[in-house]
Amino acid sequence: MPCKGLCEKYKAKKGYGLFRYAFGQKRCQICQIFIRYGGTRCPCCGYKLRASPRQTKYRIKFKAVRRFGIRVLAISLVIIVFITSDETVYATDMSDALSRFYSTNVQPGQIALMWLGHHRSTLEGLASAGFILKTSEHVLAIDPSSLLSDDTDSLQKLDAILITHEHGDHFDPDSTIRMQGQTGATVIASLGAFPALMGKIPEDKLVQMLPHESISLAGVSVTAFPAEHPVETPLFYMIAVDGFSIFHGSDSAFVEDLNKIQPGVHVALVPTGDPSPTASPSDAFEMVKALQPYVVITMHGNPDQMQTLADLVEKSGIQSKVIKPEPLQMIVPTEVVPEFPVAQLIMTLSFIAVVSIIVRAVRKK
Repeated sequence: MPCKGLCEKYKAKKGYGLFRYAFGQKRCQICQIFIRYGGTRCPCCGYKLRASPRQTKYRIKFKAVRRFGIRVLAISLVIIVFITSDETVYATDMSDALSRFYSTNVQPGQIALMWLGHHRSTLEGLASAGFILKTSEHVLAIDPSSLLSDDTDSLQKLDAILITHEHGDHFDPDSTIRMQGQTGATVIASLGAFPALMGKIPEDKLVQMLPHESISLAGVSVTAFPAEHPVETPLFYMIAVDGFSIFHGSDSAFVEDLNKIQPGVHVALVPTGDPSPTASPSDAFEMVKALQPYVVITMHGNPDQMQTLADLVEKSGIQSKVIKPEPLQMIVPTEVVPEFPVAQLIMTLSFIAVVSIIVRAVRKK
């Protein structure tokens, strides 16, 4: 059957020689045209369409490119599933939790955090503002209180211990001293906590922090801001480490100084209430509004207060993901830099790789 001219509306745009087939184009030998069409026969003349090159040397190249493309796509999908899944790991006790924490493989561009709020029946567990976190290069502990006191030997690495104030649910002198002795960590302490550590920790490993002071040590920068709580000079901390900015809100109320922090904090650890006389869901919400963090992790409060904050953020339209952690839960948030997700980066690089292979093959032809 001769060409009737109907094939023109299916005509495919010009491609790279045999790679027309790799991009899904088909050729009609009667109409002498490449078309984009789902069927096996030409919609114009009814002749069977060719979906691959005829010459052997071109067919070999075509199959190689197709196999390469399938492999790249499969690998990309596997990596995307792996990276874009929030890794959630639970442990049965602190020793097991620390073992899992240190064994977690954190890549550059990732951060892992574990809330130390176990033992809910105790003051330290319910009120815990304690976290241990790691990047690809550093491990930090914030307000660990005595929650790690029985498992100090399980601490494999700790670069710094940060203390926001001297209350017992945030700071335990004996535990801090043992942790520092086990790891050699630098201890950064508020004015109220500092005296209990003087003479018991090497001078070059003990730093007293005051509001609006900053310190940098081996890739970690810490800036202190004045907090509101009934102790001597309580502090907020802004931490910069390996490309991440992390805010720790102690168990304070909101203060106007937080408006001076550049919005777009990567992770904000915010207190939601009990048993603090100053922290509350509404104060935590004001912190979120000021900081505009990518990820919010609740702490220092009961489950209802944590949920209240999550509801406030959702109703406000603020584009922050709120995570209400479980005790000893390992959290590896993927929303830390949502403006350019890792999955998008991988797909972009995969596409560039495929195109470069095709271009090189065409030039060799």
